[in-house]
Amino acid sequence: EDSWIEERPDGMVFIHWPQYLPGVVGPDGQPVHTTKNGQPKSLPASKAIKDMLPFLRMNAVNGRLFPQHKSTMDLKWIEVRKAVKKTGMNIDDVKFHTLRHTKITALVKAGKELPKVSKFAGHSNIGITMKRYAHLSPNDLAGLVD
Repeated sequence: EDSWIEERPDGMVFIHWPQYLPGVVGPDGQPVHTTKNGQPKSLPASKAIKDMLPFLRMNAVNGRLFPQHKSTMDLKWIEVRKAVKKTGMNIDDVKFHTLRHTKITALVKAGKELPKVSKFAGHSNIGITMKRYAHLSPNDLAGLVD
């Protein structure tokens, strides 16, 4: 939601997801979490997101900058895979969530600090980041021994 965006005087933009969706309760009467682990989360926005903010705000629906439902995003991902296939490549086995694994793996391989990568991913501990998301190969371990 637009109210979750913080634009700082230094030009930095942060997105702050609250712990719960404001005023939303589930069928069990409990507040609905905004994040998988039910914890609030804050991340800096990329330059692409910062550049898109005016367009997103202009097209916001009820204050939601990204009003798409999950099924809409799934359909868009199918269209991306079809477009890639026209170039001669096949990424049918790649799911949208694969991009998350790819980004986290790239951060770990680039030597970014594990606590920062884990926090960026929204994981409750570094073990989740390393066991499920950082896909290191034997070549990534080269140079670690004498």
